[in-house]
Amino acid sequence: MQRSERAFTLIELLVVIAIIAILAAILFPVFAQAKLAAKKTSDLSNVKQIGLGTIMYSADSDDVFPMASSNPGWSNWTPWHVTVNPYIKSGSVPLAQGDFITGLDFSVNPPRRISLGLWRSPVAREVGFTAGWARGTYGPSYGANALVMGESNPNGTINSLSGTEAARPAEMLMMGLTENFTWSGGVREAWEVPVEWTRPEQVSGGSSSGAGLAVAAQWYKDNWIKADLSWENRNGPGALGTWFCTWGPYMCKGIRWAYTQSAPVTYVDGHSKVIKLGSLKVENIFPQDSIPGVY
Repeated sequence: MQRSERAFTLIELLVVIAIIAILAAILFPVFAQAKLAAKKTSDLSNVKQIGLGTIMYSADSDDVFPMASSNPGWSNWTPWHVTVNPYIKSGSVPLAQGDFITGLDFSVNPPRRISLGLWRSPVAREVGFTAGWARGTYGPSYGANALVMGESNPNGTINSLSGTEAARPAEMLMMGLTENFTWSGGVREAWEVPVEWTRPEQVSGGSSSGAGLAVAAQWYKDNWIKADLSWENRNGPGALGTWFCTWGPYMCKGIRWAYTQSAPVTYVDGHSKVIKLGSLKVENIFPQDSIPGVY
């Protein structure tokens, strides 16, 4: 008896391919969203652990937070990452201070990458090191609210607060995922380590750009809390622009809204959460009970 064999027709094959394409179009965005959600969870865990490490440091330092940036003579710069790192089991391999901050080991040529553990965000951009001031570093991804943690440089100084001095500790931002740019020849580029969100010397009035508390707070209220400074939005509405750098080249910094306009942050009382762009108030970054005319 002769057996008949039947192959798929072209139309049947095209139907199968079309079904597979439709399923892929449906599922791939779901997979991408799941991957981004996993990164956001990891980032939230990072800021939580770093925040708790910062509070542990303050417990050993008369309840005073570390300086976000200590650079009194534009030399021997010590950012808060270096100060807090010993309190965190981050899996990093801290070498010399500069190596930790750039994420590179300069004892070999060419420099090699080192692991920074939880100091490095899962969405950190790989922009690399070029020259001078650790431009576009492989370093830490998180910055501090220097209006709470303080900063010292030749332009002015704001001392670190204690956890009990800050008004509304459950509402006051301590640190979180940070973006940092400058303008060079009209081009945005990564610059330095994202140490802090804020420039305290502008508040102290200790430099030519120092404007005083009320004027500075009003500027943050009108501009900073509304701006989407994330690299993802670099050409979008409310993006980083020259207007944001009018108080000096280092003002182009802020929270990085990397997760569909949301970002992980930690508050002064130690709790962490993901906040949405537009949810911030100026009193979430200024530690004063009130600033007349502003809030």
